[in-house]
Amino acid sequence: MPSRIASLCEVIGPREYHAFAGVVPRGGAPLVARVLLWICGGRYGDLRDWPAIDAWTADIARYLHGAVPAGGSAS
Repeated sequence: MPSRIASLCEVIGPREYHAFAGVVPRGGAPLVARVLLWICGGRYGDLRDWPAIDAWTADIARYLHGAVPAGGSAS
């Protein structure tokens, strides 16, 4: 967890923290970044795991509607 996120979590006390991959655009990246991405086997495009995101948000909705006890997990 990045230190800035950890600091924020200490202040607001979220039930949980989850990071998701994002989008890596092909255009506009410096040559060094493109070469490093290629060497590391990375790829461009939308890398978000939509089923995982949907499941996480559904869990939040169930919690907000009282179907999951605080600190629990429906999955």
